[in-house]
Amino acid sequence: MRLSFGHLLLVLALVSAAAPALAATAQEEFAIGEGAIDPGEASDLKQAELSLGENLREAEAGGPEAAIPPTLNKLAMVYLADGKAIQAELFFMRAIDVSERLYGTEDPKLAPSLIGLGKLYVWQKKYRAAEPLLKRALKLSQNKSAIADARLIDALRDLLAVALDGLGKEEEATALRHQASVMTAHIVSRVIPMAMPGLVTH
Repeated sequence: MRLSFGHLLLVLALVSAAAPALAATAQEEFAIGEGAIDPGEASDLKQAELSLGENLREAEAGGPEAAIPPTLNKLAMVYLADGKAIQAELFFMRAIDVSERLYGTEDPKLAPSLIGLGKLYVWQKKYRAAEPLLKRALKLSQNKSAIADARLIDALRDLLAVALDGLGKEEEATALRHQASVMTAHIVSRVIPMAMPGLVTH
């Protein structure tokens, strides 16, 4: 399984949104050294792997330890883009382990790694493995009340619904999609009046 750069950015956007304290945008989340991967350079996956590998060694040798999980996630996504699903799986697992050691098991900073591994399993149709990871990521993400997280939560619900469909849990999947549609309607009802106050009537 080899991913296009477009598919890779979709994963990056979802993973990055899960932990805005770690990265404000998908582009920042794909930072290498002092710069970031340009879409025109993204095909050079080997260079990305080498650069991120060096970043990982530096973080593991002298810190900061907080840089280790996001770097492991980036490496996992580079491997995934290069069709190396086994390596990607191992790096997502390492990121989860390190995050749990650093932050405990209930911190939202775990969500990016859980989402990455869960998304990989959904692509591989390993729905039984994906379900607990995505449910956990959804629970952790919902612990944060910022309105900016609403789209992430919707995307997570949709992704989890795919896994549930694959397991024959159609009713649970339908309920999740309904929650996502209600959340979207709520966001629109709040954002449009603020953006276009002239449309509001009393």
